Amino acid sequence: METAFQQAGRRYNVMVFNLNQNYEDRFRGVKFYGSANYHGTYYGIWVFESGSFQNQGDGGWINWAMRGWFDRNGKAVTFRKP
Repeated sequence: METAFQQAGRRYNVMVFNLNQNYEDRFRGVKFYGSANYHGTYYGIWVFESGSFQNQGDGGWINWAMRGWFDRNGKAVTFRKP
């Protein structure tokens, strides 16, 4: 998460999420999407301008991380442009 945020010039939101969990994303202005395997778990990595994300799985920090400009209400996150 931190590396993606820095590489994006600290100008975009970043979401990292365990792809074994269910979710719904509605990102706008996606600049990058990729995935990474970390100790046998695949994580999605999004860099984007704004939008929303709904975690439908375990809300534990090990399953998701975010950086940027957002409001979080439980497992629902709304991102805004900086």
